[in-house]
Formats: sequence, C-alpha cells, structure tokens
Amino acid sequence: MDNFSQKITNEDGLIIPKAIAQQLDVSIQELSKITGLNENSLTVDSLSQSDVIQKKLQEITSVFIRAIPLNGSIKDAYKWYFSESLPSLGNLTPRELINQGEINTVIQYLDRMNEGGFT
Repeated sequence: MDNFSQKITNEDGLIIPKAIAQQLDVSIQELSKITGLNENSLTVDSLSQSDVIQKKLQEITSVFIRAIPLNGSIKDAYKWYFSESLPSLGNLTPRELINQGEINTVIQYLDRMNEGGFT
C-alpha cells in the first residue's frame, strides 16, 4: 500500500475523509466540492462509512494515488487535478472530466501515463 493510502485509511481499511482533507491541505468544505459529496456525509462517521460514500471516496482517491507518481507529491497531484489540461482528452482538466462522469477515462489516462505513455 502506498504512503498516501496508508495515511487516509483506518485499521479497518475505510477511507477517512478528514485524513484526505489533511493530506490535500484543504477544508472539509473543499473536499465536499472535490468529491461531490455532502459535507455531513464526510463529517459524520456513520455516514462516511457507508458503502456508497466509501465507493465515491475510493474512486476519487484512486485518481490521486495514480497522479502522485507523475506529479511528485500529493499536493502537486492536487494542483494537477484542477489545472492541467489534458490534450488527448479534449483539453479538459481531470476535475472537469470527473465532473462529467468520466472518472474511468481519467484513471485510464493516468494508468497509460504511469506505464510510460504519451498524452
């Protein structure tokens, strides 16, 4: 398990929203915007541990986990998420693509790049 994953999960393997926010150096409000999840679902343990919320958190963190090697750090991966236009994907940013429901496209792009592919 990579360092980022270790820092954002508990002993039961559940993703901890506050830990993600801390690693990204953002507020829970900002994390809510990034994930598209309600703030309460990120701050109330019984809600954040639900299968639906955990699945969404797993999806978004899988993007960051794949982006870290290409960007050098989680904070640089976070900047990339918002600002890097991806030429082969219509010059949209990862955030724009994910907001359009294209998370798998972003993950495939990152996997290709991590294998030495081109943009």
